[in-house]
Amino acid sequence: MAEALPLLILLPFTASLLCLVARFLRRLRLAQIVSALSTAAVLLILALLRPAVGVREVLTYAMGGWAEPLGIALYLDGLAWTSSVMGGVVALCALLFSFGEKRYQSDFYFFFLMLLAGMEGVILTGDLFNMFVFIEIVSISSYLLIAYTLEPKNLWASLRYLLLSSLSIAVFLLGLFLVYRATGTFSLRLVRDGLGSAAAASASAAALGLAAAALTVGVGLKAAFVPLHTWLPDAHAAAPHPVSALLSGVMIKISFLATWRIISAFSATGIQGVFRWLGP
Repeated sequence: MAEALPLLILLPFTASLLCLVARFLRRLRLAQIVSALSTAAVLLILALLRPAVGVREVLTYAMGGWAEPLGIALYLDGLAWTSSVMGGVVALCALLFSFGEKRYQSDFYFFFLMLLAGMEGVILTGDLFNMFVFIEIVSISSYLLIAYTLEPKNLWASLRYLLLSSLSIAVFLLGLFLVYRATGTFSLRLVRDGLGSAAAASASAAALGLAAAALTVGVGLKAAFVPLHTWLPDAHAAAPHPVSALLSGVMIKISFLATWRIISAFSATGIQGVFRWLGP
């Protein structure tokens, strides 16, 4: 069953390429059919995987058969399954709504599916560097979808989001550097296991704490944590309706999931205290 995990990312990614082909062929209906079928296929795979994912059970798949830390591992637990289902349902409903609006061309569905593939990658990856790659895919797709209508308010909202997101991703890269220098790996599982070992005892606690803070800030802009939320009202108001539904209904929640993964891996109780203070 674990062999199906890459399909959750590859299906929308491949379908997005077909939408790009449909754009050159001027076949809008083909792009719409491909996007809807690929999203429905993701939900079908998740339904088939549900019996194998219990409350405490985790499906693991090593890409290319290479184990961590050399390889890339995908993980699907109960929380990731719920997040994936939520994203797939919202995406499918948003796609069906967009068909009725009749305002979007094939390139819209290309970026929409790239956004969905990126979000699935953030949910499933167990590697911080690949989390960075998928966050960038989500970000680039979001910029272009927000500015899709090319109206001044859309362009301004997209530019503002781009500038703030570029700053946050630079902070995230700083966190990656600190993590690798202290632990020699980007794997969240190995970081979590290594923090309690003698080998990690020599690592600088301050460096790891700073790394966890930098990674949290980097993801925090996507989740619109205070005070990183200033981009959200303009972007969601300016974005096309299907995009706004996906951004507010899925992307922000997935960013919360990524933040939880980071805090759990680093046992960052201090950051948890900050969130408890911000929450009220």
